[in-house]
Amino acid sequence: MSNATSKNTCDICAGLRDRSLHLHELAAFCDYLDNRRVTYVRKKGDLIPDQEARTAVIAGWLRLASQIERVDLDTYQFQEAHIYCEPVDEQLRSDAEHHSLIATPLTRFIFLCNALEETYRFVSPTYEKRFDSRVAEGVKEEYHRSRSMQATLILDEGQHLSVPYGYQHLTENLLKVSQIYLVAPAKFTQRPHTHPQSKALPPDELAGADSRAGTQPAAPQISGAIKG
Repeated sequence: MSNATSKNTCDICAGLRDRSLHLHELAAFCDYLDNRRVTYVRKKGDLIPDQEARTAVIAGWLRLASQIERVDLDTYQFQEAHIYCEPVDEQLRSDAEHHSLIATPLTRFIFLCNALEETYRFVSPTYEKRFDSRVAEGVKEEYHRSRSMQATLILDEGQHLSVPYGYQHLTENLLKVSQIYLVAPAKFTQRPHTHPQSKALPPDELAGADSRAGTQPAAPQISGAIKG
């Protein structure tokens, strides 16, 4: 997040450092650690060495994310109509700007996800050894195959876990924004189309009309959510 603030920015968000600088320093920290850990796969209950997870790989993805300024798209490629049609030219220029606004944060997000995936791989051996230790003690618990779930469990059990400044605040904001996109599709519902001058009959009259016609009462129409 940039240091630029607006009148709607709270004190916590206003105190955050520049996002690119934060990612750069985090990448430098992971490079300085230069830690390596052997990852494992579990086959028939036994741990077998598989690959290697490195903090240098995490640093590489974080550095790429910190260096992104703008992702440009060539909307004119494979197009020829703009040469003789001005509206097409205006549309292509508009698309280039609009698509860049989408592609830039999306690309940065993908790089951060790759860094997070390598972090999951780095934490996974801790979970595997913990699980074997608890099984040896006779403790029965579900085994998590997903490395993200393994990392979540390790973090939840951390008694002295240090989190960044404003972590709880930013997490709550993320959940609120996510709810907006999760709830929004439910507002778009299908409604039965009726003529403006038509008038619905009361339920008792509607049932009587169906009986006189020798049919069963019509089933009520249920609106269904449109899933985009």
